[in-house]
Amino acid sequence: MDLSENSLNGSLSKEVGKLKKIDVLDVSKNHLSGNIPETIGECISLEYLILQGNSFHGIIPTSLASLRGLRYLDLSRNQLSGPIPSVLKNISLLEHLNVSFNMLDGEVPKEGVFGNASALAVAGNNKLCGGISHLHLPPCLVKHIYETNNTP
Repeated sequence: MDLSENSLNGSLSKEVGKLKKIDVLDVSKNHLSGNIPETIGECISLEYLILQGNSFHGIIPTSLASLRGLRYLDLSRNQLSGPIPSVLKNISLLEHLNVSFNMLDGEVPKEGVFGNASALAVAGNNKLCGGISHLHLPPCLVKHIYETNNTP
């Protein structure tokens, strides 16, 4: 279902989960906002999910990991925040993941699609760290807590 560039506004309804037989959902370059509904993970036939160029905010739903046939996921150019869910590494068919130009933070996983620099785009997320060296992200700082023994 290609609904790209249609000046759609509002949010993506949680009813999207009822679209169990669609293999493509493209709502790119609209004016959609709000959170990406967790019910998106119920669209079990999806192979291509393109939400690029909207104003979605909040976290990337972990329910996306339920989309076992997903090959292409583009969440770029939104206002998504928080970490990239490591469970996305479990989507074995995922060939392309673009989360560029959001407000994501934390460590980029290294397994699955995250281990292939040509399949992964993370540019424009200034608070991401780690990941494979080809991404050229800064290392993640490890916070060490030192306990002192204050026994008399």
